[in-house]
Amino acid sequence: MGHEFKLMILVENTSYRIAVNSQHCWEFVHRIPIERVSNIYIEGSVEIERIEFVDKLNPYVPRTCSLPPSTNYPVVRPYPGFKFPYQPGICGMLPDQPDYKVFITPGIPTNPSYPGTCYIPPTDPGYPQPGYIQPEVSNLAPVFNPTIPYAYPIYGGLKPGMLIYISGRPCASAYKFAINFQEGTNPYPPPDIAFHLGVRFYSNQVVRNARINDGWEHEENMIPHFPFQPAVNFDMIIRVDHDRFMVAIDGQHFVEFAHRHFPLDRFDTLYIENDIVVSSIRFA
Repeated sequence: MGHEFKLMILVENTSYRIAVNSQHCWEFVHRIPIERVSNIYIEGSVEIERIEFVDKLNPYVPRTCSLPPSTNYPVVRPYPGFKFPYQPGICGMLPDQPDYKVFITPGIPTNPSYPGTCYIPPTDPGYPQPGYIQPEVSNLAPVFNPTIPYAYPIYGGLKPGMLIYISGRPCASAYKFAINFQEGTNPYPPPDIAFHLGVRFYSNQVVRNARINDGWEHEENMIPHFPFQPAVNFDMIIRVDHDRFMVAIDGQHFVEFAHRHFPLDRFDTLYIENDIVVSSIRFA
């Protein structure tokens, strides 16, 4: 009661998928053609601060619904006995009363639990801040639903200031997956790797390393927590700085890895492998 929440509704070909606070909660199969749906109607005891419509084909340009400048929005009381539905263990313990306030961060749309549609800009100073607008600095096309393993050629190689957005989810029975920034697109002979991010579910570790001349170097494995779960969506941002890689998960700074090998632009491939489903890859 009185809690802020973030609600995302993803319209798919066969159903609506609903996420609350970045966790998938419900699915509702279409009963009428979606082309006939022309309005969104909200009722109940809720304050709406912001509504955004995001075109999946062009997610950098959210369409914002205007709201009155006053904070005194009308409150409509639900019928007696109404309770906000929830599913413990899937969405977490949501309060069971409908007196919530909707809060969606201005600027870039929030992270929905459904990768490939929106992003949360991290709050760490080294990342874009709320209100950040995606710059048109990259000629690298976005990729959706690639087959894994997947090699993405980075024409011109890595450069300081580059941002890489990866949305996806580990497989339901995930053992491990890896994200590499490497030299060349071929896995054999083993290429040099500037940054290896290895997620290991069998040990709840996220390791960072580099590989040169087929030899792995000193592994870094200290992490604040293990942020991944099998079959749970995540949004990752990797920032290339002058002296390090910085990694954010679901809008929070996670780890970093100091550059060990130069020049950076010799590393011209993003390679993703093992137990992961990737929904989208974007460069900026």
